[in-house]
Amino acid sequence: MDRVYQIMVAPPFPLEGDWIKALESGPWEALAYLDPGSLSDSNAVRKTADELLQEAVPDVYHFSNGLLRLEPFSGTPSPPAAAPIEVFYALQDRILVLTGTQNGPERDRWTIHYLDAHYLVLDMGDLRLFLTHLP
Repeated sequence: MDRVYQIMVAPPFPLEGDWIKALESGPWEALAYLDPGSLSDSNAVRKTADELLQEAVPDVYHFSNGLLRLEPFSGTPSPPAAAPIEVFYALQDRILVLTGTQNGPERDRWTIHYLDAHYLVLDMGDLRLFLTHLP
């Protein structure tokens, strides 16, 4: 957990190699999140990484050719999970600009904070989400 925490609180890491191929190479499962605002809390100094990191709902994210497919986690086989959510995205350097339709108006922006073949951290503004690459 300490390594995950260090990645989450560090400044954005350089994106190396064919990072777009890494992003779009398969599904990513959410594992943990961090509220960046909690780091400025005067009590954060006394908290451990385990206290600041929260377990994420293991939703699955698929990035492919400008389309993000988010598969919500239901937790049980019945009722079935909610229908997948699909939104378009455009890359502007390390920023994912999310739109409801291809070339539609911007709905949100996520910054790729960290990315390698195994791990992805997205800075969504109000939180940072740590994801792991699924086989």
